[in-house]
Amino acid sequence: MTLAVAVHALALAALAALGRGPLGPVVVAGMLAWQLAEHRATAPRPDTADASARAIGLAVLATVAAALALPGTPHPAALAAVPPAVALRVWAIRTLGPWFLDGLALRPHHPRIARGPYRWLRHPADLGLAAALLGVAVATGSAGALGAWLVLALLLAGRTRAEERLFTARAAARPPTAAGSAPAPGTAPASRARSPAAARGPGSARSRGGWWRPRWS
Repeated sequence: MTLAVAVHALALAALAALGRGPLGPVVVAGMLAWQLAEHRATAPRPDTADASARAIGLAVLATVAAALALPGTPHPAALAAVPPAVALRVWAIRTLGPWFLDGLALRPHHPRIARGPYRWLRHPADLGLAAALLGVAVATGSAGALGAWLVLALLLAGRTRAEERLFTARAAARPPTAAGSAPAPGTAPASRARSPAAARGPGSARSRGGWWRPRWS
């Protein structure tokens, strides 16, 4: 077990101490399983955490904490939405590989991924995160968790719009990839220009994913 997983497990243990109601242990166990699955799916890459990533991480923690500490009338059936949502997020993370980043940044030669769930969805990792936490909030019946989830949804929506602007600006800054230099299989053509907001190079610090530090999708 790596340090990141150990820290997340301790955070879940602290949240479990707040838990009330019959779904508390189920939520804690599910969140820990989610963290482990996401950690194993995440490839090493430069650490590009920024203010948007930290704000989203805090919103995730607030949603889970409120679900555990301030439960209302439970709706356990809503938990059925969590596993497929987590599976979608993990699938997206595996598909992106080293292109799955913490914050709002484009690395050099950052491609448009067009395989896996990205064949049908533009931001499946963020969609999976939002859907899974909505399931937790509804299952526990916590008004506080639903309020925190709304903040999370707004933050994710703002960040996806900002990412689209980055890709659009980079595409406009340079002509399309020259003929004869085809993109990698499963990716859409992308300019080779470096964005002003590009991440640090290969020598920078590396990190892995976690449910409280959602990666850029």
